[in-house]
Formats: sequence, structure tokens, C-alpha cells
Amino acid sequence: MQPELDFDYQARNDEIFDPKSSVLNTGNFTVPGQGQKPDYCHMPFIGYLHSSGNSAIEMIVSCKLWRCPSCYRLKVDSEVFKYAVLLECYSLVTGDRPFRAVASMSNDQAYNLTLEDLRAFRRNAKDRLKRSGVTAGFKLDHPFRIKKRVQKAIRALCGEDTTSGGFWDYILNPSSIDTINNYLETDFKSWRDLVNFSPHVHYLLFPGHQKITGDKNIVLTKLQANDGSYTLDSVRDVVKHIRYLITHCGILVNAGKSRFEPADVFGDLHNWKPEEYLTPEEIQDIQSAVLHVLNEKRTKPYTVGEDGELCYLGEEAPSNEKLRDLGYLPINDFIAYDEFTGECLDAWLKSIKNQSNADYVYYLVSEYSRILKDDTIPQKKRRLFLGDLRDPPDSFKITTLNV
Repeated sequence: MQPELDFDYQARNDEIFDPKSSVLNTGNFTVPGQGQKPDYCHMPFIGYLHSSGNSAIEMIVSCKLWRCPSCYRLKVDSEVFKYAVLLECYSLVTGDRPFRAVASMSNDQAYNLTLEDLRAFRRNAKDRLKRSGVTAGFKLDHPFRIKKRVQKAIRALCGEDTTSGGFWDYILNPSSIDTINNYLETDFKSWRDLVNFSPHVHYLLFPGHQKITGDKNIVLTKLQANDGSYTLDSVRDVVKHIRYLITHCGILVNAGKSRFEPADVFGDLHNWKPEEYLTPEEIQDIQSAVLHVLNEKRTKPYTVGEDGELCYLGEEAPSNEKLRDLGYLPINDFIAYDEFTGECLDAWLKSIKNQSNADYVYYLVSEYSRILKDDTIPQKKRRLFLGDLRDPPDSFKITTLNV
């Protein structure tokens, strides 16, 4: 079981978060998979009704939230797939390869940082990169750095050749806390005790030959591989690097309604559409190459659904068009929004030959209409969850669909 998100790190439980004045700390961010699973995640609900009125489709939808311990792996790899395909398509069109870079701030800046300050730092770093000649890029935010003495302890425990990714894999394993405490003679309670709040931004940038320079407020570093190269020259390099970055990217929490997307693209990649430059076959080849790398060593492989999104093999969701061809319509289509749609709904209900099924469908539609109008129910929970419904008659069939 995942530990609960530790609010003690916030240290200001009674304060309303203000992006302009609230000083950020480790309690304002988490990393993928280290939060709480929403109570609606993987809860079955009625999503479609058949036009005959004799059956429905039960959907089991993942929340696909970064923080969710049940969904984060698919969320992480979906983001890796999306951005790796985009970067590889752009690389094919431009004939260039991306290089790695990082933008950092001083410890003094991080000590009194607000969310508005952090956003300004990101903007200034991006503007600085553009002035240096960068034309396009992918960026990803990291709020933490592992403490130096913890890194030394992990190297002693796991080997001197432990990589940065290995550090994160180790500290996010709950069983590692006791091992580190025994080695360092400390009393750490959470992985958050093992890190410092030190925001920085990682990039994959084009063109690959471009030099970059920072200023007194922003340290920009072009990263070099062990073999001396600067660019990521293969699909494998891009996929592996993006996945390493995303597995411990910063997810904003404990910040009211403020939003802070950890990953994005900018410059010429902003709103860039591969289908305007490449054939469907070229895009599919790149998707297959990225998918091949992601599926290495996986026991439950991924595939690409009809919507172009990553999903588990065997759990591909049929499109709305395919479901409509089978006679299934979204339950939203059965809601009466005015007098005309109300008359259409009444006529359809009267056309259902099995009265028990007609009564149950009327119950479902009425209940869903009530839920939609209830402002006290959060938007993501305005669904016909099966656990809240009365049992259907034996003549009414429900088919399960994973999404």
C-alpha cells in the first residue's frame, strides 16, 4: 500500500495557497505514483446504452492521474510515447537531432520561491534559450534533488556505478527508508526527507549543434554523454532519456486550484502537427519504433489504440464510431435537454418491447440526469457508478469495457 501524502511538509495547514505569496517547499510537489488513488478510479459505471434498450456497456476507466499509484505507470509511459513520437517526427522532418540541457537557479532563489516566481523562472529560461538560437524544445520540471549524503549512502549500498535513475528507483521504494536510516543512523520518515527542494528544468532542444549561455540568474548547461556526444542520436536514446526524466518529474499538490503542467513543448514544436509534414506510414513507423523500446522487458506489452493513445495490449477501447455501428450510444445522448429531446426520449422508451428493460432504462436515464444537475458532485464523479445503482432485470445485459 502506498503511504498517504504527507501534509506535514506543507507546514502551513491553515493558510490558503496564494501563487504570488505562498513560499513553496517539498510539500507542494510530489512525483508520479506517490499520491492518492481517487475513489472513482477503476470504479465501473454505465457509459453507453443500446438503441434497443436491452443492454448497456459497463466502463472501467483509469483516472490516468500522475499521482495515482494504480495509474501512474501508464500515465508516465503515455507521456513518454507522446513526446518521443513528436520529437522523432520533428527530427525526421528537420534532419536534426535534439541535445540535452538543464536550467538551474541558485539555492537562495529556491529558498524563497513562490509559484509565480517559478513560472517566471521557466519563462526567462525559455526566452534565454531562444535568444541563444534554440528553435524548438521539450521541457520537463524537476522540483527535487537527492541530498548528497543520501547519494553517497545509496552508492555504498548499491554500487558506485548507480545512476541518477537508480537513485530515484531506490528512494521511492518504501522499504529503502529503513536501509538508509540504518546506514546513516538517521530517522527519515519519507522519501521527501531524502531530497532538497531545488527546482530545475530539463530540456531536449533543437538544433543539436546550438551553443547556449545563461546569465547571473539562470544557469544553463548543455549536457554531454560519457562518449563525448551532445545529441541523442537514436529513438532508443530519446525514449530512455524522456522516461528517466518523467519518472520523477514534479507534480504540483497542496496548491489550491493552481495548475502547473510538468511537461510541454515550445518554439516551433508548439502546435506542430506531424501529419502536416509526414505520411501516415512514416508516423506509424516512428510509433512502432518508440513502442518497441517501451515494450522491452515488459510482461504486459503496450499497443496503440484507434485514438493514437498508448494502451495495454488486449485492452484497446473501440471508438465511438465503432460502438455506434454496434448500436451503442453514449448515455449523454439520452438526456432530455429541452421539450423536443424530451419527446424523443419518451417515444424511444415506449418503443422498448421488454417492459422490465424499459423501466430500468428509464431509471438509469433519470438517475444520470439527476447526477448531472447536482453541483455538489465533483465533475469527474458525475457518472452512473454500478455500485450506486439497483440491480438490472435478468433480461438486461451489461457488457464490460476497459478504457
